[in-house]
Amino acid sequence: MPFRKKLVSIFTVLVVLLSFTAPSGVSATGTNVSGFASSKTYESGSGYFSSSSPYIDSYYSQLNADQKRLYDEVKTFTPSQNGCKFNLTNKITFTSSTQNPTEAETSQAMGEIFALVVPVFYAYIWDNPIAFVYDAFSYGFDTDQISGEKSGNHYVWTISGITFRLVVSKKYENNPNSYINAVLEKVNSFKSTHTNWYGILKDIHNYLCQTIVYDANATYAHEPYGALVAGRAVCEGYAEAFKLLCDKYKIPCALIIGEGVNGPISEPHMWNYVKMENGYWYAVDVTWDDQSAIFYDFFLVGHNTTAPNFGYRTFNQMHREDETILNYPILYSTAYVDPCKNGHTASDWIVTREATYTQSGERIKKCTVCGEIFQTEIIPKLEPPSGITLKPQSKLKVENGYLTGVQAEVTVAQLQNEFEGTLVVLDQDGQPLPAGSFVGTGCQIMIGGELVTIYIFGDVYGDGEIDAMDCLLVKRIVIGTTIPTAAQLKAACVSGDPEPSALDYLLIKKHFLGTYNLYRV
Repeated sequence: MPFRKKLVSIFTVLVVLLSFTAPSGVSATGTNVSGFASSKTYESGSGYFSSSSPYIDSYYSQLNADQKRLYDEVKTFTPSQNGCKFNLTNKITFTSSTQNPTEAETSQAMGEIFALVVPVFYAYIWDNPIAFVYDAFSYGFDTDQISGEKSGNHYVWTISGITFRLVVSKKYENNPNSYINAVLEKVNSFKSTHTNWYGILKDIHNYLCQTIVYDANATYAHEPYGALVAGRAVCEGYAEAFKLLCDKYKIPCALIIGEGVNGPISEPHMWNYVKMENGYWYAVDVTWDDQSAIFYDFFLVGHNTTAPNFGYRTFNQMHREDETILNYPILYSTAYVDPCKNGHTASDWIVTREATYTQSGERIKKCTVCGEIFQTEIIPKLEPPSGITLKPQSKLKVENGYLTGVQAEVTVAQLQNEFEGTLVVLDQDGQPLPAGSFVGTGCQIMIGGELVTIYIFGDVYGDGEIDAMDCLLVKRIVIGTTIPTAAQLKAACVSGDPEPSALDYLLIKKHFLGTYNLYRV
């Protein structure tokens, strides 16, 4: 099957303008030094950008101490505040024959600054694809960051700090935060149906294949905005979107830059490496798996894994890493094997939500190998005892779904004396009340298979007592600032009228003050 064209712009062309002016005592003239950096500059850059440190958990891990400090500064940047002045631990020096250094005399110092900032820029944007609105950077130093003095027949210059700034791409510069937020919204809304890494990664892989159209001409093709929001992208957009979704689930993932090779044809390409629970790294190339159907030729594979739909060539033959700037994780030799492809190993049932009288519970079974939840079962909600009846001598009544006649400050144990059978009283949240707790308005009991609600004259608040809170609630109900429940309405109407009035408020207040008894016979 022929490949679609998969193209990614790996290196951004930068134009850097630097100027410095000698401090007092040295009369340099503020020479402008300009440089042009392209991908060819990186490839022949005298080893300025190659790292000797292995990839551990991020590209940040490969930076030296000064680079890590600058990276940490860059992490605080926003599109509107995207620059800083940075003091160097290891100062940079150069010499000139006159007070006005030539471009040739400054070139070594320029190269050292370049070698410092280039790995920081790429480590940051590769570790953090959400920084996609930046497509370049500028660097240099201010007059207060360079000093010089005459030494014999030449001048010695010391650069003690640099300035660094990220540049927002023109297509995002009008409102960069809106593009970032749109991508974050898509990332946050994505939900995997699995809990183990293999299942989550497969969901991410399939989601991107199903929602992205490969389009080399799309405006946002090289960024996750194109992949996740606009739905049109090239390999760079696919790979950065994949990493963002992996980051959401804290699955270690790295962006890999290099070339995709199809026989004699090779082109710039980007894909991902993922570290699985076994500690090994495997490759994922969502772009090439997104064909007329979803392929898995490049899903969690090793460098020796062959691709059936691509001529049975190995991953290593078709993907050439470019480690010009930073080192990549070491890819495992063979493909990842789903440890549960032939079925899960069941654990005992685990209760994740206890059943109550008002809601059902839930229990699950997890796989003891991969941790995947593969069986869920509902636990029916509890039913309170229904075989209770009022004793013949009781003065309480059950009318229209309500139990009437209960007074304030009556405990569950005391109310039990009114019934034959075991009484269970549920509070307003459906939880059983302890025997010593007061029964309040809004509590419920099961009588003869019917769930009956209790209301108590004067106990509008529902705590089983009559106090200032009840007076306040009745007042609010009367003036219309509080909407009562049906049980509260009945509890408030102590005068016998169908609607609460000022008289009800007065009677409840008097009961609270001890000058009146709502329950007198």
